[in-house]
Amino acid sequence: MIKKIFLIIFLFLLIPPLDAHAVTTSKKVTTTTITAPKGTEKTNFFNTTVEILPNSNLRVTEDIEVVSFGSQIKRGIFRDYPTEYVTDKGYIRTIDFKVLSVTRDGVADSYRLENISKGVRVYIGKSDYLLPNGTYRYNLVYEVTGLVGFFKDNDELYYN
Repeated sequence: MIKKIFLIIFLFLLIPPLDAHAVTTSKKVTTTTITAPKGTEKTNFFNTTVEILPNSNLRVTEDIEVVSFGSQIKRGIFRDYPTEYVTDKGYIRTIDFKVLSVTRDGVADSYRLENISKGVRVYIGKSDYLLPNGTYRYNLVYEVTGLVGFFKDNDELYYN
């Protein structure tokens, strides 16, 4: 799973710098789909779509399919997101992170946020409900701010 996360992060780093015009219009970038090999409890599918909004915020949609047998995926899934970055000049930059929607199999699902070191963890699922064995499709939509930089010679999207 860690390799998959690093692949997604690497794919974000491949996004070319933005020009000023790109920030004033909505743009979508879809990453490569990751399909896990056959096995037991696993992530079958993970796809991320990043939309650059006119106000330079990012709206991110994650579509995740998992197979649960109650081993590691018992009540749902969790995702970690960085909200603190160190700039190339050593300054600490904090971004806003806001969950817009969470669904499991197309139905709104419970979630809670927990602050973690330099970020936030989103727990999806109910703490008092164990998922029956099966395949589940999660959809998480969130918005983040402060990841588009405007510079003299170019604009830049920094999303890790």
